[in-house]
Amino acid sequence: MDAAATLVMLNAALELEISRDALAEAAIPLGGDVPACVLGVPVLMRGDGDQVQSYAPPLPVLNAVLIRPNVACPTGPVFRAFDQNTVRAPFEETPPPIAESFEEFCSDLNARYRNDLEAPAINLKPEISEVLNALKGGAPSFASMSGSGATCFALFPDEAHCIQTKELMRSAFPSAWVKSTKLGSAGFDASGFTL
Repeated sequence: MDAAATLVMLNAALELEISRDALAEAAIPLGGDVPACVLGVPVLMRGDGDQVQSYAPPLPVLNAVLIRPNVACPTGPVFRAFDQNTVRAPFEETPPPIAESFEEFCSDLNARYRNDLEAPAINLKPEISEVLNALKGGAPSFASMSGSGATCFALFPDEAHCIQTKELMRSAFPSAWVKSTKLGSAGFDASGFTL
């Protein structure tokens, strides 16, 4: 995310006028999530993050709490632990949820989606499990680890519940990074930034 923000801000500050699509394509070698973060809108990612397409169905407002425990969780060891696990479900690509309401969207997430990297990441960093359990205690509509960790997130039906959970997480995990936000926004606008 830092690399993506830097690219977007430099593009704006230096008035390079490189399109977001071209900037995202140039960002592919920087990491799997960088092109998606450069685009700054809901997308579907495949491959190593190098295949990005826009998320076409309408996306409901997703009030979210994000929390990253104060532990290093490098991607490489998580993927190695995943690869060494001989007991895993066969891979099947699941189409994205198509739901206009928040309730339908989260119901679909709970029924059909999982993060296969969650278990290996938790085995390496048990703190992730503590964070997830605390988030789930706030009765979210959906909660999971993001990517290969260690950031976790929870979705709530309203902003008030989201802010309340954020404050509880800050108290429970004082050294963690905790934010509440709305996901699915129109994108990050760097036009007001200068170097």
